[in-house]
Amino acid sequence: FTTTRSPAVKKKLGMNSSDPLLVWIGRVIEQKGLKYLIAAMPIVLKRFPTAKLLLIGTGTELKKLRQQAAKLGISNTVVFYGQENNRKKLNDLLRGSDVYVMPSVWETFGIAALEAMASGLPVVLCRAATATEVLNDGKNVLLVDPMNPEQIARQVKKIV
Repeated sequence: FTTTRSPAVKKKLGMNSSDPLLVWIGRVIEQKGLKYLIAAMPIVLKRFPTAKLLLIGTGTELKKLRQQAAKLGISNTVVFYGQENNRKKLNDLLRGSDVYVMPSVWETFGIAALEAMASGLPVVLCRAATATEVLNDGKNVLLVDPMNPEQIARQVKKIV
């Protein structure tokens, strides 16, 4: 899972190059399971207190997710970044991160996870995505059960 990462993204977020940066890209809707990813962050932060989560996208769940982060006391850890339509900038964001997490409750194929893998990023992927049919747990992704923040955190901690 190792690859050379670009430090520019972390620098823009006020992070050190060694600080773990998790990333997710897509439509911010309920089926994407982002509430489980945010719920996993306090667990991740116990081991990696300087970690951040970068959520790239827009959608109907933004307000709820911001409220959830605030309630958990991690508003400064979860960075909400609007939709990025510039392909080069999106690739730069991926290369500047340490792990892509796709916590979907259900998903058709999960193209964003494949794009993350293509950029050399390790991926934690929910078993609900049909992409798991062509990927190997432990080889090119780490799989988690749907709606399971503890598993998400455990797999993230294996990578960062």
